[in-house]
Amino acid sequence: MHDNSYTFGNVEEHVKEHDDSKIKAMPPLFTTSEIAEYLQVSTSTVYRLIRDGALKGVRVGQSLRFTRKNIEDFLDSCAVDEND
Repeated sequence: MHDNSYTFGNVEEHVKEHDDSKIKAMPPLFTTSEIAEYLQVSTSTVYRLIRDGALKGVRVGQSLRFTRKNIEDFLDSCAVDEND
């Protein structure tokens, strides 16, 4: 039986034993605070955008995280042209 419990000492060895190419290929995840800073708005505004369905993200445990695509999709939906 394979033991999936890791201690601080053996996590590094576990990572070395596995191909990390999938992890390296994964897009970075951004926090609510990082999104607020990038958009130059408050975190309350970010939470409102999420609640209103304008900004999509994923929940990891109790935390919200966002991919670059989530941010790009949101910005595309807010784009205005010269006629607006």
